Amino acid sequence: MNYKIIENGLIPVMENRDGEQLVDGRKLHEFLKIRKDFSDWIKSQLKATDSVEDVDFTRFPFKREGQNTWVNTIEYTLTLDTAKEICMVAGTAPNTNGETKKLSKQARRYFIDVEKRHKKFVKVLSKGNSKAGGLNGLLKTLNSVMKDEKLAPWKRAEIIKNVAENYGLILPDEFVNKPVFIQFALNLPIYE
Repeated sequence: MNYKIIENGLIPVMENRDGEQLVDGRKLHEFLKIRKDFSDWIKSQLKATDSVEDVDFTRFPFKREGQNTWVNTIEYTLTLDTAKEICMVAGTAPNTNGETKKLSKQARRYFIDVEKRHKKFVKVLSKGNSKAGGLNGLLKTLNSVMKDEKLAPWKRAEIIKNVAENYGLILPDEFVNKPVFIQFALNLPIYE
């Protein structure tokens, strides 16, 4: 699977070549601190949300490192909409513990925020291609919009670096100067 991580906050959100936003089902399961086995849990959630394979999610075999051996597993990649719906269902299930209820609400709000920002940036990118006067103008416009969104400077630099690379311009890794203290934060989106 060839995905690009577009948001690496609470739960990584990826994008495929078609621009579809995706979430790793196992990462969602871990974040929500579900006690039930992943395989059983994801199947029941997909059934509860009437999710359709190859539309709302994909499954694929994967070899995961276990204790002194390799374990064959089935992994699930969910669309962002399906991940939001699963958060809603998981958070309202009758046997759900208080922590999972709180985390599912937090994850759902996070996904909604990621989706809003992504839509705004796509809009800027599509306008920028025709109006902004090339890549330089596009990057200036994008930076201005991200500043209005109150994204941390390192996050703006990360997004600009990704856009530039899509145009074939390779910027050094030092371009994104992520403060060391953020690595020790609670893994929440950082705003100025």
